[in-house]
Amino acid sequence: FRYKLLPIFSNLLPADAATADAHALAGQLIDKASKRFVLLVGHEDRDAARSAAVSIARDMTTAKLAEFQTVDADQLKAMGAFYLQHRAGLLSRADRAALQSGNKQAVAERALAQVYAVGGFADARLLKQDPFLLLPAFLTSLPAPLSRVAPDDGYLSVKDDGVTWILMVGNVVGDPYALDTQDHFTDALGQTVTAAQKLSPDLMVKRSGAIFYAAKGSQSGLRETSALGTIATVGTILLLIGAFRRAGPLLMNLMAVAIGIGAGLAANLALFGEIHIATMLFGVGLTGVAVDYGIHYSATVFDPHRPTSWQRLREVLPGISLGLLTTLIGYAILLAAPFPALRQVAIFSIVGLSASFFTVIFWFPFLDHGQAPSYGRHLLR
Repeated sequence: FRYKLLPIFSNLLPADAATADAHALAGQLIDKASKRFVLLVGHEDRDAARSAAVSIARDMTTAKLAEFQTVDADQLKAMGAFYLQHRAGLLSRADRAALQSGNKQAVAERALAQVYAVGGFADARLLKQDPFLLLPAFLTSLPAPLSRVAPDDGYLSVKDDGVTWILMVGNVVGDPYALDTQDHFTDALGQTVTAAQKLSPDLMVKRSGAIFYAAKGSQSGLRETSALGTIATVGTILLLIGAFRRAGPLLMNLMAVAIGIGAGLAANLALFGEIHIATMLFGVGLTGVAVDYGIHYSATVFDPHRPTSWQRLREVLPGISLGLLTTLIGYAILLAAPFPALRQVAIFSIVGLSASFFTVIFWFPFLDHGQAPSYGRHLLR
């Protein structure tokens, strides 16, 4: 089956009907920002860096895993044309101060320096409309000034310490928090970067974006879940084998735990269509509770006065029923909490524990044929 590990903050906050529009807007912004990622492809040879960037973009686009944004020179011209019609009222602070103080020569000298400078951008048409280049001076004096990054044949690039860096901005195709999207995206990107580095061994690729952090977080959460589950399972196995010295109680208790976790997971997917990573981590703790019902039943085999499985079940049924009831009441309180993740935890625990409990009372008596062992009587006494 496919499931998704949701990001922590976007699904832990309570819903508020009064601010539904604000939450919806915030969700859209978060979704849009989550899909954005950035790559920096660097090499001392500008052509090698560009070739690698083009190759990465082509491979990821062909695989329908990403869409990259390119720099269109017409967009920059359109922006310049928009401000150009208002150039008479747009002055930088330096130009305004120079004109107010009567230092007109400074403005003219600056314009001449820009015209004759290496890589100057002014052409005859711009000089005809703005001979003193007041508009470019205004644009560069804005609070967010133009950076060192410049258009370079469809991409933005910058040269730093002899290395040409190509800036690639893209969007993930799909949900960046879905495990299958994370796996396909990171694997494909790693393969295309490795192929590019084989052609250019000195190629450097830096990356940033929500999908990379989400992939690392998901992998870490799954590793922790696996580790904790393994420790709990191994400990339970050793305990049951050491106490009962036969495989029956071990297999029955593992069955009860597996049915409980499977039922809790299925209920969450059926009700919510997705599962929170906190629910997955919390579900590991279900093992410690669900196995108690089976262990209480299995431990009655040491009572010589209860020789049959049904007698042993009647012995523990009131106790484990009360234990289930009190536990379910505790988890049911979480259903009233306005936090979606806590509701998932509540559903997981209520359904999982109930499934384990009913497994014990309906299956264990049919599967258990153990007799009171001869060992352990002195210890029990």
